[in-house]
Amino acid sequence: MEGINNGALASSFTATLRTRDMTSQGMTAAMIMKDDPASPSAPRVRTEEEEEEMDRLRKRFRSTLLSRYHTMVGAWLQMDPRGHGRISFYDFCRACRDMGYERETKPLWEALDRNRDGFVSLDELHGRTAKLLAAFRAALVEAHGSAEVAWGRCFSPNGKDGFGRCKSEAFLKGCRDVNFSGDADAVFTALNVERTSMGITQKEFNMLDQWFKSSPPHGNWDYEHLRPSSQALPATN
Repeated sequence: MEGINNGALASSFTATLRTRDMTSQGMTAAMIMKDDPASPSAPRVRTEEEEEEMDRLRKRFRSTLLSRYHTMVGAWLQMDPRGHGRISFYDFCRACRDMGYERETKPLWEALDRNRDGFVSLDELHGRTAKLLAAFRAALVEAHGSAEVAWGRCFSPNGKDGFGRCKSEAFLKGCRDVNFSGDADAVFTALNVERTSMGITQKEFNMLDQWFKSSPPHGNWDYEHLRPSSQALPATN
């Protein structure tokens, strides 16, 4: 055909393949999405029996997560490895595949995606943990602007260098320093995903800034919606 360059077509096809997840997990997730897309666009009122079944699915899934990862934060780190604060159905399918939990994927997704926005957040996975950590992060922001800065000033055993782990006693002192009035022991337990006496790592601590980020810096991904911001950047002098 006139105007078609075989070399250009081949390059375009190769580039397209590179953007696709061609692993077995990715292919499985893609097939599930094609055959049974998530989150209906026209939600209906669920019956009492349906609500009870969804509650059962959520409880069983959380039990599986705790059995495998020991804490809800540890589980969420595996489900949301890029730290967006919420995951799509595609990522959810891959996470289930990785942990060997492939039964009832679509009904389970619908049970977790309570607001039916097409994403699942830590709050929807385990509201009590999310509320606790959000309150803790709010105290860190109030005192030092971010969890990352608070770590270096109040929680890191090596000060601003940020290396090492924060043990329980030092963590409780840091909570007092930032005037956190909530359950500090519960926060420590939630963030101590390895359940070690050595304490919390900087990586686990700093994820609070990602999970509960209210608005992104200009030019970065909008973690609130997992969509690039369409707003124009402000003019600079």
